[in-house]
Amino acid sequence: MQSETVEVAVVGGGLAGLTTALYLARGGRKVVVLEKAPHAGGRAITHRYDQFYFNQGPHALYNSVGVEILKEVGIDFSGGKPKVVGTAVYRGQTYSLPSGLKSIFDTKLLNAGEKFGLLGLLGKLMSVKPSALEGLSLRDWLNQTVKSAKVREFMEAFACVFTYTNAPESLDARDFVRQFRVALRGVTYLDYGWQTLVDGLQGIAAEAGVELRLSASVRAIEPDGQLRLADGSLIEAHTVVLATGPVEGNTLTGGQNAVLRHWSEAAVPVKAACLDLGLRRLPNPAVNFGLNLDPPLYFSVHTASGAKLAPTDNSTIHVLKYLHPNEPHNPQGDRRELETFLDRLQPGWRDEVVEQRFLPYMTVSNALVNVAQNGLSGRPGPATDWPNLYLAGDWVGPEGMLADAALASARQVARLILAQEITTRPVEYKVAG
Repeated sequence: MQSETVEVAVVGGGLAGLTTALYLARGGRKVVVLEKAPHAGGRAITHRYDQFYFNQGPHALYNSVGVEILKEVGIDFSGGKPKVVGTAVYRGQTYSLPSGLKSIFDTKLLNAGEKFGLLGLLGKLMSVKPSALEGLSLRDWLNQTVKSAKVREFMEAFACVFTYTNAPESLDARDFVRQFRVALRGVTYLDYGWQTLVDGLQGIAAEAGVELRLSASVRAIEPDGQLRLADGSLIEAHTVVLATGPVEGNTLTGGQNAVLRHWSEAAVPVKAACLDLGLRRLPNPAVNFGLNLDPPLYFSVHTASGAKLAPTDNSTIHVLKYLHPNEPHNPQGDRRELETFLDRLQPGWRDEVVEQRFLPYMTVSNALVNVAQNGLSGRPGPATDWPNLYLAGDWVGPEGMLADAALASARQVARLILAQEITTRPVEYKVAG
């Protein structure tokens, strides 16, 4: 049996794992990244179908901590910034989407009282101190703040888009407000998809000395830093970073790590059903965004931003339903809902399909930002009860959601490890009998 000794082993080659490895390598550590898939990137990979680029659902890069970190490590990216021209669907009827001051007054979705109610809510979203909402879910706060049921329903549906979840009774109100303000800074749809970030991180990590091993499946991790791989080999690591979800991490540690054991049970994963389409043309180019209030569904044309995701004059679009944590898994029913929604917004779309993909039960995030767990503030930090085992990922640390959280936790864990006393353990290979 072959075994080797490494200084740092990072388990997981997604955004969090690659970024952690890069920071550590630049800090002088020798790092090996172990990725079980035959490619790096995790949920940030992009699939190319002819000249159409499909992310794992509708990915948008928010102008927040994630962009700060990507620029800090030297990742270049380009893309388009969408201007929303949208439609709202309520009780089977279509209306102009209230997304700006003029559209709020113009839409027939809301009556006069409801329009002023929405304006009042938007004002409070900009002025309220998030700390004042401690212990409240989004639904609790909206019930206390807004009289109109329709305005509350609209905001709950709209919140799904930028908080990545359909559980307003559980979503922490403080973090909803913070994320709403982040969303106002705008987003970028990346040229050629998020694979550009993965490729960029992989390239500069390699330049920094990171060794990436693909199809390297870890089966078990011991408290002393020993990793057992599927091929039977062993790795003795001085430091281990788990850049996986909590359930996988708990499985790898055999339920022996208290932090992972707790979060594997407490974390509520966020799931979605998503229909990705490449169209020859957009039947109704006047609408590039759509929101269905009940159930909350949304539609987005990512090429309308100018992002290079399809051949010239073609369109890459996404239609998505965030699934409630208690909702029965019904792929056929979910697809019918998404297609019926699209029929209303883009009649004739079926005749224009060049490429399509349906993801019936896609993992969006490893953990809902739950008020019962004190929201972002209650998420686990990078350290665990094992002295040399650390965590990174979209469910770790107090900063950001989804990709922002993955990147922020990567920087946080790398800083923590680099602050420790450096112990050099040379790589060596030995054969056990």
